[in-house]
Formats: sequence, structure tokens, C-alpha cells
Amino acid sequence: MFNVLFSAVLILSANLALATSAESADEYQATLDQLSRTSDFQQQHDFLTVISQNMQDWTPAQQGNIYQKLGTAAGEIGDLEGAERYLSKAINLLIDTPLDEPLVISYLERSFFRYLATGDAGYFCPDRYKALALVRQLPSPSLQARTLAQTAFCATTADDAKQGLTYLQEALEIAKQNTLAPADIALIYNATGNIYRTHGLHQKAYDYISQAYQHWASVNDTQDMFNMQHTLTSEAISLQKLDLAQQHVDRMFELANQADSGDDFGFFAHLNQGVVAQAQGDYDKAYQHFLAAQKLETTTHEKLFVDQLYIQLAMTAWKLKKTDDAMGFISAYGLQEQGSDKNSILVNAFGAAAQNDVQSLVDALFALDKFHQQRLSEVVQNQISLVAFEHDSVLAEMNNQILEKQLAISQLELARQQNEQAISDLSLYLALSLTGVLAIAAITLLFNVRRYKYAAEVDYLTGALNRRSAYRIGQQTLRAVNKSDASFCLIAMDVDYFKAVNDKYGHDAGDLVLKKITQACTQHLRKSDYIARTGGEEFLILLDDTDLDAALDIAERIRVTIAKLPLTSANHAFSVTSSFGLTQSTQDDSDFEQLVTRADQALYQAKASGRNRVITS
Repeated sequence: MFNVLFSAVLILSANLALATSAESADEYQATLDQLSRTSDFQQQHDFLTVISQNMQDWTPAQQGNIYQKLGTAAGEIGDLEGAERYLSKAINLLIDTPLDEPLVISYLERSFFRYLATGDAGYFCPDRYKALALVRQLPSPSLQARTLAQTAFCATTADDAKQGLTYLQEALEIAKQNTLAPADIALIYNATGNIYRTHGLHQKAYDYISQAYQHWASVNDTQDMFNMQHTLTSEAISLQKLDLAQQHVDRMFELANQADSGDDFGFFAHLNQGVVAQAQGDYDKAYQHFLAAQKLETTTHEKLFVDQLYIQLAMTAWKLKKTDDAMGFISAYGLQEQGSDKNSILVNAFGAAAQNDVQSLVDALFALDKFHQQRLSEVVQNQISLVAFEHDSVLAEMNNQILEKQLAISQLELARQQNEQAISDLSLYLALSLTGVLAIAAITLLFNVRRYKYAAEVDYLTGALNRRSAYRIGQQTLRAVNKSDASFCLIAMDVDYFKAVNDKYGHDAGDLVLKKITQACTQHLRKSDYIARTGGEEFLILLDDTDLDAALDIAERIRVTIAKLPLTSANHAFSVTSSFGLTQSTQDDSDFEQLVTRADQALYQAKASGRNRVITS
């Protein structure tokens, strides 16, 4: 009764507001204020339905935002056709307005409700890819992480899984660099677990989904906690840990009995209890719980699980020799056309058995065996592909370490040869008289001159050139390329959020970061290239005889290498990223400072557009 009265008050308030407001902006803001006063989706739907009929004078952006909220409310109350209609209106309105979050949210919401309606990835995933392309242009870390995680759910093949894990790595980097809500982090873990689950790696899936549950539990998100228990039950059964599966089902019933439980909690609790009992061989118990779920099927909008329920009912009834009941459930399932999926084959088998058609029954059993063989082959191939993906990453890191060690060995061998030569020279000089003594003094003086010159040109911490040397070499290089057809590129690089590293882990950690980054950059440079530290966390990279495309490739490889650097401080593991500004010299450039200014401007754009990227100028 209260909900009805409150809805009536909302509708009356909407009409009064529309009648008395003089400006559409005021009406729009009044609508948002009124909407914020209730979290009940039915009330929001009723209120926004009235508003949507009286907003002809509003801007397209305002109308689109209202349709987005109305579409979400419609979907949440089970009106999936309404959700599709309103969210499509929102997209059509917002797509021609300056890019903002409501357009991305509209794509994500429409994708979600399409998933509920069909479960067809080919139908709901394109919206997520569109949302991902758009959200990268917005300064919204939380929405970026959410979009990346939701798009990762579309990784349904082995090749997709690699891309899906890449999306999730990017989402984790965003989470590290920003203080994201537990729900955002939980979604990343859930999506990771889903990829492993889809490709048969059930233990990994279980571990990641457990972490997702813990994050949602930390904010008492009952709906998502329940969803994770549902998935954990399935994964525990796949791992043959039936006692653990029962614990998850018990937790589902506990959540279903809470005051803030969802409408379909009871349906899914009974469905899962039936599946666990079936796995335990207790078909009487399974059948009773499946029947209990059937009584609650109208409480859920997820058709896929209702279909699953009827197949489970038919299988369990057949096990209990309730042949007529089994065929009744098959008829209610409504699958008439012969197909190649597991459920279609099962339906054909039931029909053949009921009619004592031995040949058709055997054909169905062979088809089911072929289905399982193909599925097993896919799972094995997918697992091999995923493991190979991880193995490739490990091998790449090992190769880098081997190259570093080979370089270190070469340097040690060079030092040994130099030392041997020095000893030989010293023996010769000691054999001489006063002339030898004077020669030693001259060599010592020359060594000191070189040492002081090195100290004047090299950064003491990282071993890179200092600012003074970089500008001298840069000016010389620029004069040389201006006299020829050669190309000279300059990269300005800055460590992202470096102050936060110093503040959180101390200046020793900051020094370690600068050394590691210098080493990482040097791996990708030729002997003719230079790296210089020009400020606290600022670097210049000088690339002689390099065109813009080659320089962009070098910058990208350095960026990826830095993002993957394993860093530790006081037993705390962390990582950093860097932003890059790239420019190429022209014949009009007479002063190296001009290149530095352009590179710095590109670097500023890279940091302003989200960091951890390369921008050219």
C-alpha cells in the first residue's frame, strides 16, 4: 500500500513540477532531485514514465539521460522489452551530443538486459565493445574499469580469452592507480573467474570468484553476494567438492531469507540445491527442490535458467521412473526443432525412449557422446591456449632477464680485460725510472679529468645523462640532421603518480623505480640513442636517424615494459606506469629547445587524457 501511495505522490509531484517550472533546466534538475529520493525501481519507473511524456522542450542530452534511467528501471522490474525500447531511445539521442557517461551506461545497460533476454553473446556483446571504445575517451576511472570488466565477459573462445585477460589487466592497472570502490574491483575478479570458468579452468575460476564475493561482502551487496554463491556452487560441483557446494547452497538460503533478498533468490536457491542433490545421487531430494523452484519460476527474468530447470526436472523424473512427468516437463520446455546442443539431444533421447524407438535412442546417445567429445576437446584446447598465453608472458620476461645477464657478463669480461691491460701497463711503468713515474702521474691526471667529466655529464642515481648533457647532444644532433635527410625524434617521459610512490613507500622505493625504469628504457635503445634524466621523475630519450613510426614503436615497447616491471619495497609489491610525449624534428627547427617544448606539450596531453599512453606532436 505504501509503495502505491508513494508512486502516486511521485507522479503527482512530477505533474505539478512540470506545470509550474518555467525553465526546462529547472524541470530536469527537479526530476533528478525527485528521482534521488527513492531506490525502488517500480517507483522510479512510474515516475519517469510520466516525465518522459512531457519533456519535449528539454535538450537531447537531458532527454537521453532520462530515457537511460527509465530503461534501467524497466529492466530491473522485468520489463525487458521496455528496457530495450527506452535504452535504444537514449542511445539515439545521446549519440549526437557531446560524449558523456550516460551514453556509455546506456550501451552497458542495454547489453545486460539483452543478455537476460537471450543469453546470446553475438547479440549483447557488440554494445559492450561500443561502450569500451567510447569510455576510453572519458576521464572516468570507475566507469572505464567497469566497462573493461563487462567486455571481458564476452571472451567466449580461446582467442577471445587472451583479449579478455588483457582487458582485465588494464582494469587492474586502473584500480591500482585510482581508489576504486570494492564493487568495481569485485567485478574485475568476477570477470576473470568467468573467463577461466568458460574455458574449463575451474580451480582458478573458483579462486577468483571467491575474491569477488569477499569484495561485495565488504559492502554488504546482497544481490551480488548471492550471484557469487550461485556461481561458486557450480564451480565446486565441477571440482567434485560436493560438501563445499552444499555450504554455498546453505549460504544462498540464508541470503534468501534476509529482509533485503531479491525476488528470485528462492528460485535459485532451490534450483542449486536440486543440482547439488543430483550430483550426490539423492534424486528424491533433487526432484523436490526442482519442483519447489518450478513454483517460483515467475519470480525470475532469466529464461536460460528456467529452461535449465525443466531439463533438470525431466532428467530427475526419468531417473525416478516418472515417465509421464518427464515427458510433461520436456513438453513444457517447448523445444520442438532438432538441434545440436546438449538440451536438444536430451529432448530427442527422451522422446525416443518414451516411444520405444531403439534406433532413435541409440542415435541420440551417439550424438550426445559426440557432443561431449567435442566439448572436452574444446576445453582442453582452451586450457592449453590460456596456459600458453601465460607461458609466453613468463618466457618474454625470462628472455629479458637473460639479455640483462648476458649484457652484465659482457661488461664484466670487458672490465677484466681492461684490468689485465692495466696491470700489464703498470708493470711496464714500474720498470722505468723517472720517465715512468711521470707517465703514471700523467695517466692519473687524465683519469681524474675523465672521472670529473663523467660526473658532470651523468646523473649520479640512474647512470643516465643529465639535463646539461642531453641539451648539448640534442643540439649537436639537430644541427647534423638539418644538414642531411636524416630524421631525429625526441621522447619526453614522466613517471605517473611518482609522488604517491615516495609518499607511500619512501624515497628509497622512488630511487629504485628511477633506476629500474632507466634500465628498462636502455634495453630498447641502440648504442646511438641516449636517455637523460632531466628532473625528479622526468626523462628525455634522443633517437637519432629514426622516423616517427619507428620512434612510436620504441615508445610503446618501453611503456609496456615499464608497466610490467615487478617492484617491491618492504615486502610490498607494486607497479608504476609512465606517460610519453613524442615529436620529430623538421628543417624549421634550429634550436633543440623547440623539440623539447613540443615533446613536453604531447606529454602533457598524454597525462591529461588518462596517463600510461604515448601521444605524438
